[in-house]
Amino acid sequence: MKGNRRAFTIVEVVIVLVIVAVLAAILIPFFSDLIAKANESAEQMNLRNLNQQLIAAEDPPDRAEEVLDYLEKGGWLEEAAFSSGEILGWNEEKGSFLLFDRSFRVLAGDEVYAPRSVWLFVASWRVAEEALASGLQFHYCYIGEGAGDGCSLRFSYGANLIARENTVISGLSVFYEGEEEGAFRIGLSFQDGEISVDMPRASLSLEGDFAAEVASLEICARELSLSGAVRCALSLRETDLAVRAEAYCREIEGDALSFVENSGSVFLLNSAVPYAGGKPVVYAGEEKWEICAADADSLAEVFRALSLQDRTLRAEFSFQSDIALTKALAPSVSVIQPSDFALNGYTFTYDGSLRFIGDVSFSGGTLRLHAAAPTSDPAVFCAGALTMENVSLEIGNRNGIQMYGVYGISSLSSVRMECIGAEYALSAVGCSIRMEDCAVRSSGDALRLLDDGDLWMRRTELSGDACGLTLKDSQARCDGKFLITGGTDGIRAEGSSRTAVYLLAGETDDSLVKGRQNGISFGTLTGTMELTVYFTLVNGGVYGIEGSGERIAEWKVGDGASVRGGLAAYSWEESEISGDNLLLCV
Repeated sequence: MKGNRRAFTIVEVVIVLVIVAVLAAILIPFFSDLIAKANESAEQMNLRNLNQQLIAAEDPPDRAEEVLDYLEKGGWLEEAAFSSGEILGWNEEKGSFLLFDRSFRVLAGDEVYAPRSVWLFVASWRVAEEALASGLQFHYCYIGEGAGDGCSLRFSYGANLIARENTVISGLSVFYEGEEEGAFRIGLSFQDGEISVDMPRASLSLEGDFAAEVASLEICARELSLSGAVRCALSLRETDLAVRAEAYCREIEGDALSFVENSGSVFLLNSAVPYAGGKPVVYAGEEKWEICAADADSLAEVFRALSLQDRTLRAEFSFQSDIALTKALAPSVSVIQPSDFALNGYTFTYDGSLRFIGDVSFSGGTLRLHAAAPTSDPAVFCAGALTMENVSLEIGNRNGIQMYGVYGISSLSSVRMECIGAEYALSAVGCSIRMEDCAVRSSGDALRLLDDGDLWMRRTELSGDACGLTLKDSQARCDGKFLITGGTDGIRAEGSSRTAVYLLAGETDDSLVKGRQNGISFGTLTGTMELTVYFTLVNGGVYGIEGSGERIAEWKVGDGASVRGGLAAYSWEESEISGDNLLLCV
């Protein structure tokens, strides 16, 4: 029986294969067409849903700039709603969406649109390049995160290119080949690569963050407007530079650079480029910012920028004229960098508060810090060491300088300060302060030294309508000729631990501590008091020195000292004085 079985012949197998191939040739295109039509139908349905949602929205976007935010919030760009390679577009003129195939023919939506009225949403720079090659003229092109290494975008018209943040690209070239002058806006955030823009007949606006990792940014344009952060090497060729906001550049090089407009500030690192025309604010150097402050607008830009920068770099301001800054231009000034202000004999006026988180110094000029309306805010707040030399301060309708001694020693030399409408002129918490050849006048307290503060002053006047010097758990040492006067007490000591006052004038210094009520008062002190007086007159309208003798831990009124009071020199009996370190010499 086995011998009677017969296998397929080669001819039969070939015939079967031919039949299968013929059927596949007939059916595969048919089913492929069905699948494509189904996908197209789904994409059209999605587009209809998108447009219907747009119509039904309570606040539909009516400008192209609002469309991207609308799409992202609705998840249309993230959820691959159009996943078959179609490209979503926005018809600005009609206010509706449309769908392109990869040849940039309209698949769905209104096929009638004006040239340059379309905003494209593409996955990569490569697709943008294909759109231009197809002849499509768009107004905006939003580019996703897809790479486009080595892309060349060639335009015959002005356009806007908006890229997703932190686009990583190894090479991009943009050309403008139109006959008429064009205008481009590029808003992107690059992290890598080389970018070149060649459009001598077009103006270019850069509105992005070009990070330091970008190898180079080479531009040839009729005019370049910077309003983003360019933290890379910027090479300009035959280009006028307009700065309309903050722009940070690692370095700039080019021929005959000039500013055609300077309503903003340019900040340079590691560069000393001489600019022709304009008055830019220039940063230079590897370890510091060097800032030429020439006018209020540019200074306001600097203050806004400094709040974002690396606090390890020192900011050095050099004033070139009187500058009157207002809260309208700079609502707040908060600088986190260590800062030096060389006023160069000019006056800096500001009606807001200056806040410094690091060390700060002022030299050689006038600070006029008047608030428009009374406020308890200090004119200057410093959380580091404050240094002032040859400075005049005029402060009104507010408190003066408030210091918090995080570290370092604050130093005031040849400072003249008048503070009207304030509780205090100087307030220092936990600070070490050195004052020499200073004069402080206040409608409140002249100086408050609080919480383990330490004051050394020489040839200095403190005059307050309340107190000349208020000490809380702190110590003060006064040398040379000094004058401390107060509308109530000359010196007031308070607190719950140790307070010490050392009045160590010389024989010919003629120093004075005087108060309308008491020269020195420690009547509210709950801690201990140490007092040493040499060659100083302590005078009070009631008592020269007022307080409780039981609080005196160390006491010496020595050579050349005199204590006087309208009622009595002291407010206690000698028998009240006690203490382990008692040195009595009255």
